Amino acid sequence: RGFGKNIPPAIPSTNAIVAAACATETMKLATVCSPGMANYMMYNGTRGVYTHTVEYERDPTCVVCSSGRRIEVKQDATLGEVMDALVNAFPEEMQSPSLSHAGGHLYLRGVLESAYVGNLVLNAKALCGLGEGEDTAMVSVNDKKMKHTMRVRVVFR
Repeated sequence: RGFGKNIPPAIPSTNAIVAAACATETMKLATVCSPGMANYMMYNGTRGVYTHTVEYERDPTCVVCSSGRRIEVKQDATLGEVMDALVNAFPEEMQSPSLSHAGGHLYLRGVLESAYVGNLVLNAKALCGLGEGEDTAMVSVNDKKMKHTMRVRVVFR
């Protein structure tokens, strides 16, 4: 005996609803007869059929999807100078920041600080792994004063 005969009725009806929504959106795209779904659809089938779409607004300060807050530093700035520029640019939000980059940690505070103190005198652009012609690095900044991570776009000029 297999599971095939005991499928709960909610599973095929959910699949049918999703398939119908996909077919409708495909038809909208192909014929341009109506605007497509924004980016989220909710289905409520408890009392009849009700669907609506919601378009989420992008939060310019979001730590995940924003382009980051921008600061400019010299081409040959050291990591210590970048950290000073960050504290000067955002004095209300940070006092002694820790920095990370996609390639790893640049500077950490606390018990691991001694392992990263040598990075303060190194070229920040090189630490971020930027090559010739590249002048922007996305850095994640943490500080005890902040509630969450801040994304900062460091532009080397």
